[in-house]
Amino acid sequence: MAFWLLAAVTLAGCAAPGNHHATLWMNHAAEREALSIQVYRQALAAVDTVQGQPGFTALPAQMALPDRERLKPAVILDIDETVLDNGAYQWQLAATGQRFPAGWDGWVRQADAPLVPGAAAFLDGLQRRHVTAVFITNRACAKRPDSILPCPQEGDTIRNLIAAGVPGPIAAEDVMLAGEEAAWGSDKETRRAAAGGRYRILAMVGDDLGDFLPGLSGSGPEGRDKAVRAFGANWGTSWFVLPNPMYGGWLRALDNQATPPAPPAGR
Repeated sequence: MAFWLLAAVTLAGCAAPGNHHATLWMNHAAEREALSIQVYRQALAAVDTVQGQPGFTALPAQMALPDRERLKPAVILDIDETVLDNGAYQWQLAATGQRFPAGWDGWVRQADAPLVPGAAAFLDGLQRRHVTAVFITNRACAKRPDSILPCPQEGDTIRNLIAAGVPGPIAAEDVMLAGEEAAWGSDKETRRAAAGGRYRILAMVGDDLGDFLPGLSGSGPEGRDKAVRAFGANWGTSWFVLPNPMYGGWLRALDNQATPPAPPAGR
């Protein structure tokens, strides 16, 4: 207990302002584990509901695709803080006073992140149902001096997924990194479209609005709220969000505000 308290005090003293509680919560809160298990359990139940509906798709852009019922079923998942838990990396950043991306490529190369609670049971369930898991991540491809590969991060990520307990085999084409193709930027819509050309998407799972919707990079909090409401029927039925108070589009949206946001009304 004394060690944990010392670590918590150190983290609180060195973390970026306002972020130490978020990092502590992700690493230690039992509620985080419960929420993650709950979300994944609901997602698997939803897959069972829609798998037998030939025309169903969780991907809005796929609605206009003729004969989509002939495509094999799949679920799109983000990776970081959705499937792989990078809490140890975030803890290290906060404890040393550093900011992302310091040490990130080394962490990816290490390939030692555990699974987010609930992910193993969900991914095992997909495999038993013959539903492919497609991973769309904003881990970026970047050359390394000691590698001839154009995207060594992809191999590291697949290795980490398998080592952590994701059932294999995992095809490289089903792990889509930012920058892997020229058109694959940080907005994931082009990669979702690529996945939708090969699979009928039954559900999507992520920890950020960008894991579900395009064109949010310049949106403020109000625009993001409007996007959530516009797709209100999707949440909890085919789109499933995991908690991540440490980082993401929500924080960038606040950072982009000229003045600090006022407390929201009516929530």
